[in-house]
Amino acid sequence: MSNYRDAVGLMIINREKRVFLGYRAWSQNSPYHWQMPQGGIDEGETPEQSAWRELYEETGMTQENTKIIAVSQNWYTYDLPDKFHKTIDGERQKWFLMYFHGSNENINLHVQRKPEFIRFRWNRLKTAPYLVIPFKKNVYREVLKEFRQMITDFNPDEV
Repeated sequence: MSNYRDAVGLMIINREKRVFLGYRAWSQNSPYHWQMPQGGIDEGETPEQSAWRELYEETGMTQENTKIIAVSQNWYTYDLPDKFHKTIDGERQKWFLMYFHGSNENINLHVQRKPEFIRFRWNRLKTAPYLVIPFKKNVYREVLKEFRQMITDFNPDEV
């Protein structure tokens, strides 16, 4: 039986419909540095509460400058490679599509003492799955497929 940790993933888009990618602090010896914010759901938290907490902890973005556009209908899973196994086999993630209507000055990667990311960029959506560690690529592709039409139809002037 597999042991998956419940978690959230955040696909954050800006006015230009580019997606936020953070450069992982721990990935210096890896060719895969970039990922979207994500993290485990703490005991007693709803997925939405976890999404807001992770958003702030990893990016410094808040509910004042970010809006939830959609929540994935599915829970997406990925398996961790054997060398990463500790107490879990992988993650089962609920994804949130968010719109960031602040400015880059509202982003603070150093909210936590040990930041998750050391820099960020706004990336074209279609290339994001190619920049992440291989065992997460399929989840990124599937989430992008689910959210693609919503992103296409999204009008930031209506927020």
